[in-house]
Amino acid sequence: MPNKGFGFSNNHQTLFIMATNQTFAITFIARTDRKDQKNYNIYVRITIDGKRTEFAVVRSIIKESWNSIKERIDSKHKDFRKANAYLDQVKSKLTNIYRELSVNGDLITPVIIKNYFFGNSEEGKTLIELFEYHNTSQVKVLSPGTLKNYYTTHKYIIKYLEER
Repeated sequence: MPNKGFGFSNNHQTLFIMATNQTFAITFIARTDRKDQKNYNIYVRITIDGKRTEFAVVRSIIKESWNSIKERIDSKHKDFRKANAYLDQVKSKLTNIYRELSVNGDLITPVIIKNYFFGNSEEGKTLIELFEYHNTSQVKVLSPGTLKNYYTTHKYIIKYLEER
């Protein structure tokens, strides 16, 4: 069943429903520690529509203490309750970020969710902003003929966007 987000459009006072058919999964995986072959590092993998990103969440646990079926650390690890609680917190936080982005109708990718998780939720730049930055920062680097081509492209992109 698709996720449903509700909200009001900015231009009209009408309710709209946004349905998404994205697949979203959070899994914990273990990888052998490069420095100590007897241990695992635990990573979280965020997958959306087949695209994924990973990052480490728990470092260096004994291989025998990881249960890959449950995606949990078992009692062979000294701080297994604390570590499993942390894994639950990570999963909960990632799920909440996904829900928030979905409800707001924002673009959702695994990298965006990862960035929000780490507090790097910087808004992206528009194409026009990038062109303006490029054209002002490259004045001393590029030749006048090359800059003229960038100015022309910038002008045509603005014209195209205004006509849409």
